[in-house]
Amino acid sequence: MVDSPHSGLRHTESLPLAAEPSALLTGWDAYVDELFAHTPEVGGALLSAAFPRWLVDANRARDDIDPELVDGELPYPIHPSDKARRGMGVLRRFALPGVPVYSGKLPPELVERLLATYYDPYHAALAGLIEARHARFGAVWHIDCHSMKSRGNAMNIDNGAIRPDFVIGNRDGKSCSADFVAVVVDALRGLGYEVGVNAPYKGAQLVAAYSDPARGRHSLQVEINRVLYLDEARFAKHEGFATLQAHLSQVLEQVAGSAMEIDNGERSTVGALPPDDPRRGNRHPRTRGSWQAHNRCHRARGRDQQGAGDAPVPYEGGRGGGTAGASGRVLRQVREGLLCRCRCRESRGSTVGTDPGVSRIRLPSTIAGLCHPGLHCREPRAAVRSQGEDGREGGAHQGRG
Repeated sequence: MVDSPHSGLRHTESLPLAAEPSALLTGWDAYVDELFAHTPEVGGALLSAAFPRWLVDANRARDDIDPELVDGELPYPIHPSDKARRGMGVLRRFALPGVPVYSGKLPPELVERLLATYYDPYHAALAGLIEARHARFGAVWHIDCHSMKSRGNAMNIDNGAIRPDFVIGNRDGKSCSADFVAVVVDALRGLGYEVGVNAPYKGAQLVAAYSDPARGRHSLQVEINRVLYLDEARFAKHEGFATLQAHLSQVLEQVAGSAMEIDNGERSTVGALPPDDPRRGNRHPRTRGSWQAHNRCHRARGRDQQGAGDAPVPYEGGRGGGTAGASGRVLRQVREGLLCRCRCRESRGSTVGTDPGVSRIRLPSTIAGLCHPGLHCREPRAAVRSQGEDGREGGAHQGRG
């Protein structure tokens, strides 16, 4: 199960914004959903938010609200965390250090409506997907995906520090098994990447809320250094995007294979070397050096990188608000590749997901790996396509800049 809660840009709100579009974009996990687009091909499900992080941050507790942002009392207690006090709660107060998102405080009824419209449906969808997989397989491997600036700023705990290529977080061992961390770290280091563990990011709400390793619910957070694939100044992909996407596809394949092996009892442990041991994950010695040089080059270029592709807009509809495509509603994209060993040559699809805040998903008749009666199956793996509320395929992300 893979989710990307911060890769969206769309919303339908008219809000008193103070921050410039360029400042709002700094919290956007640009194109992370695209980096993991191959998830269905290895048997996983991909859930991505279409709404922007600065509007509602799904990776926070629902009551993690900065009281300085609200003009009045909410009808329930709030519990602001250290992140909220730094302006990065479930509703953002600051886009950058000293740069407020809004020109004033928000009324309580607006706060509750934003949470009910964006936060609640995302968590309901993720919880449902995880629960369905756990019920079917008895275990779930969940990867919560993000991108990070190449250097921390004053709103981060590592202000000014140069960050590694990847940071894997499992809340200091609380949210998943050591095996799961080892599989991901080994795969990334085997491709020549520099990988940190639990520093500066340990994992937040989406990892904490849906993990229970003792019951076979394993969640970890992946942070990707934007310099690997993005011109950070222009928010545009550069030539490293395709390489990184291909590498992440390989990582997902290794995770899927390892999950099946562990689930089938074919492997009891996966790598026990400490996270900072340079030998760990050195599975491709002939290519490791070249990819390390490639990655160092991208890190050194930093914000001076110039790449292909147009920079996106942070939200559609100008400073006064935005649109969410033809539907005018919250959209999310779920793609599924079912862990079955057949694909029906014929498929009578069914549409599910009638929640007005959720894009409809078109599933083939091989749901749960069981073929529709009378269909002949020969080829591996089922394919699933998403459908937007306007009836067009891929509606959840149509019109993105």
